[in-house]
Amino acid sequence: MAKHVCWHKNPYFLQDDHYTGITQWVNEGNANLVLEDGEYILKAGTIWPTNGTGAIGIVLRDVVVPAGSGGVMFTLLTHAHINPDYLPAAPTANALTSLPKTIVFSNPGDDNTSVPAGYFAIKNKTAAASVSAGAFAAGATITSSVVVNAISPFAFNNTQDILDWQISDYNYPVYVSSVVESTGDCTVTIKARNGFHCHAGEELTLRVMPGAFASADYPSNIITVVKFV
Repeated sequence: MAKHVCWHKNPYFLQDDHYTGITQWVNEGNANLVLEDGEYILKAGTIWPTNGTGAIGIVLRDVVVPAGSGGVMFTLLTHAHINPDYLPAAPTANALTSLPKTIVFSNPGDDNTSVPAGYFAIKNKTAAASVSAGAFAAGATITSSVVVNAISPFAFNNTQDILDWQISDYNYPVYVSSVVESTGDCTVTIKARNGFHCHAGEELTLRVMPGAFASADYPSNIITVVKFV
């Protein structure tokens, strides 16, 4: 089954860790299932039950439907903030009309616009770093530049504490080793604590705690800072 980088075990198309869902049933043989590595999977991010008129939510996580099971239960998002770039298929106009208004999408190509400023405080200054898949040596570093989104009322503190910058993928032995603020931008260095093997298609995501901002009461949105290609 394809791996998804997660924040607190949540798929990275979720733009914050507040969401609600309902329980649904998917039958064996459902048209939304995808065959991967010999398993039929209802993919995380699938617009359910159809990407069109009648859509009622978005599948939270990959769900394996075993042969002979008849079907399985799964969680369907009905309230969430979503980056459509990470969905298996972009929502159609009819799906956008049908989905609950409590599902809010950012603009395609931008993690941080057209949604409440309180949820989307930061964005990449430049595109997320692309790193070749394969062996990643202990001590190797990746640098990313992060800025406060223009729609946000926040500003970074002049002095930054690395504990306020959190890598959201716990599958890799990496950590934020330094954060330097300069004229409103923060340069973040991510370092490998140990050597590891990374796979193409996986990503490292990051979020910022309230202490990094001059005035904020809650964490920022999640942004992708590294893409393994």
